[in-house]
Amino acid sequence: YDEATPEATAFYIEKFSNGVMRVFEESSHEHHLEKQLEYIQEVRQFLTRAELKS
Repeated sequence: YDEATPEATAFYIEKFSNGVMRVFEESSHEHHLEKQLEYIQEVRQFLTRAELKS
């Protein structure tokens, strides 16, 4: 059971101008272990966007 649902985290995402929410389907709160390649790709894309803005 994971209380960090998309609905619950949307409130916090809206508080940051560069906030992004990515839902990893069919995974738990350990998505960084269950979907490693997708997770790494998403983090790289986020960091690239952040670097381009600075």
